[in-house]
Amino acid sequence: MKESFETIYPYLHLYLCYQGYIEIGGDEHSDSWVRVLDEGGMRIECDKDSLGASLLEAEAWAAKWMSDCYESAVIEAGLEVKS
Repeated sequence: MKESFETIYPYLHLYLCYQGYIEIGGDEHSDSWVRVLDEGGMRIECDKDSLGASLLEAEAWAAKWMSDCYESAVIEAGLEVKS
């Protein structure tokens, strides 16, 4: 059975539910694999060697950001608060 996005990237999934969106793949403005955004603009660009590594970088960023800004949502989701 394949794992779901929210199982593999729980903090990034929480970020998408509460705050913003992600873009995957290069475009005319960026060669990065993954871009994390919200209505205020770009939060982080992840340009690792692969899509998987870039998603893991975005997940690590989202874990810290969600813990700082939406700690109660992190706790409610049963996730560890990251410092």
